[in-house]
Amino acid sequence: MKRIVLGIISTLILVGMLGSTFDTQLFSASAQGLYGPRHGEGLDIYFYGFPDYAFAALVAGEIDFMQWSLTYEQYLDACADPDLHLAGYTENGMMEFDLNNNYMIPDFPGVRSPMSHPEFRKAIAQMVNKDWIVSEVLKGLGERIDAPLAAPQNSYANQSCVGDNYPYPYNPAAAATRLDAAGFDDSDADGTRNYPAGWPGRLGRPNLDPIKCKLRSDHGHRLVAGRALCDNMRTLNIPVDQQENTSAVLIPIVVDDRNYHLYTGGWHLGRYPTYLYGLFHSDNWFPRGSNYVTGMNENNEPNYPDLDADLYEVRHATSITQFKDAVKRATGKLVCDYCVNIPLWTYKSWWAYRKCLVGIVNMEGIGLENTYTFLNARKVDDIETGVDESQEPIRMGLIHAPKDLNILYSTWYYDYAVLDRVFTHLLQVNPYNLAIDNPWIAQDWLVESWYDPEADAEKTKVTYY
Repeated sequence: MKRIVLGIISTLILVGMLGSTFDTQLFSASAQGLYGPRHGEGLDIYFYGFPDYAFAALVAGEIDFMQWSLTYEQYLDACADPDLHLAGYTENGMMEFDLNNNYMIPDFPGVRSPMSHPEFRKAIAQMVNKDWIVSEVLKGLGERIDAPLAAPQNSYANQSCVGDNYPYPYNPAAAATRLDAAGFDDSDADGTRNYPAGWPGRLGRPNLDPIKCKLRSDHGHRLVAGRALCDNMRTLNIPVDQQENTSAVLIPIVVDDRNYHLYTGGWHLGRYPTYLYGLFHSDNWFPRGSNYVTGMNENNEPNYPDLDADLYEVRHATSITQFKDAVKRATGKLVCDYCVNIPLWTYKSWWAYRKCLVGIVNMEGIGLENTYTFLNARKVDDIETGVDESQEPIRMGLIHAPKDLNILYSTWYYDYAVLDRVFTHLLQVNPYNLAIDNPWIAQDWLVESWYDPEADAEKTKVTYY
């Protein structure tokens, strides 16, 4: 294999910050190298505060493509714009309502959280009209999901808990019945539901404390879905403390402090559901950890040791069969048994790019922003205007500035839009079939086992060449 990835980006230069009506920041990276991309004039990355700003820049010709999916209105505008092309795909992503299963939250010390009760969570799930969200909020640009798996991986899910077998179809009346049966009724008839009798931390039968709902204001679809759920909770006499703000404000509250009941979350996921371990195993329940939902019980022990056992197998399976079986057991517990969170949708996305950009690779589950595009894409002359763009840098617009450009610790989508332009991988993935590994920095690899005397166990050894 030719060394086509070495020296992709030879220098990384922070050019500066530009003040404008879009509040953009310009990041420039030279993409020149002996074995670099076909397009030798570099890559400019622009940061925008919101998707609408990036799309306006795309339409105005200030960038060549935006690294974010189009809204329904933007999709219609792009279809009518003769200077834009469209590329569609189903994402490897998940939007969900995250539910804090922890026994308590900091704002109510000594009081058991209602969200720690499985019947309360299941009632909340029955207040969510997923089909309405997909058809009316997303305008069809999404696929409903019932297990915490990206839609392209739905076949891995426990099929007895998804689709027609989903145990929590939208039914507010059934949700009210479930709450009443669990003791969360309005016993004093004052218009607010009460705690069940004997509730830890609340003597007698006082009214429920407000459910702290953290709604992302910087993501329109999640905001609308979250508002609808909050309204449905209020209709069923559940008090709600609704906070709408940006990720910069909410993430420390949710992920660091775990001081929330419900959050409008979203994840960009990998090609295999091994991510279930990161999202739900108790090993990852710690401040800034990837699991901020499953929580601990009243004894500060993991809520779901049986789920942990399945997730351990998901990560450490020794065969494909064992892996698939473990994923099915885990998704069954996540959805049917415990209703740990409420998966909502995976985007059916459309990305737009200017017609002067050719050679893009529309990768399955990923879209245009991938290594193959930046190795292969180039700009050509605009024949209609006569403008020579062939020697201009490719310009990519991000909807958010990176939060942390650290190859070891970064977890955000925006971070890796930049980091993946600087660093590469041992292996790559076939862009049109994510189940196939491609040689990259490693031209070959050997998988075998070895005995670890300290652990007294057989382990896997992978040698890369």
